[in-house]
Amino acid sequence: MQDNVRKRNQGYLLLSVTLAMGVTLIIILGLFSLLSQHVSETRSLKERIAAQDFQLSLARAFSDGTLCTWLLTQPTAATFDSTNATTGNPNAPSIPLTTSTIPVTTAPGAPALITAGLAISPSAPTLIPTGPFTINNIAGSTSGSYGLFQGTFRVNFDATQSAQPIHPAEVTLSLSTSAVGTTQTITACQRLVGFDSYSVDIVALPNFNTLCTGVMPMPAGEFMACISACDRYCSTGCAPTLANCPSTPTAGLNYSGGTITEWSAITGQVTCTCIR
Repeated sequence: MQDNVRKRNQGYLLLSVTLAMGVTLIIILGLFSLLSQHVSETRSLKERIAAQDFQLSLARAFSDGTLCTWLLTQPTAATFDSTNATTGNPNAPSIPLTTSTIPVTTAPGAPALITAGLAISPSAPTLIPTGPFTINNIAGSTSGSYGLFQGTFRVNFDATQSAQPIHPAEVTLSLSTSAVGTTQTITACQRLVGFDSYSVDIVALPNFNTLCTGVMPMPAGEFMACISACDRYCSTGCAPTLANCPSTPTAGLNYSGGTITEWSAITGQVTCTCIR
């Protein structure tokens, strides 16, 4: 009788220990899951903060056009075919960069802003940019031998390394070109804000306003018409549907506008200052 009671109690004890171990194991597994989730969320947060900081650094480095100009003109000027350089065109041209490391400035010995395959921040070692670097979706127009285009420099991050997919960092670039037909050669990158100046032969202005006859010295009565021509040269160009435009349309540079700031009877050129 006592042996039966003892065996029954031992069975209950074994069952209690087994249940306790099971509950403890469930709790431990739950804690590990919470800890793993916390680590993943912390890692993801660090990556997002690092990506935001990098976006600001990228915009700052490219803001005045100096770094962009250096990348696209040294040691030789980059070129592209502008045949498909229209907004939204899936076949819009792109320019591959020949370097896998981009410095923060053009100063000798400047530290790297970005290197393909290396983390952009010590605080986010799994946020790794992928190469090669390119300027994509180039679109714009030319007027005479000058061209003005916009393109997007985008930095993608390796999704296999980051905790979660990170939106690419990108900056819009304004590209000045010299044009020979559809072949565009990069001459400079412009500031993202402000104004730029272009030397224009006075004889080209009648293409933008026929009341500006394109002679030097500029007749006083034509001055306002020549300013209008310069404004059209900088902005939307001239089309037969506009007043005082020739029958053949001429594209502008797509600035917001412009005006004449200088002219020379000796060289026969005017300076059209275009405003962003």
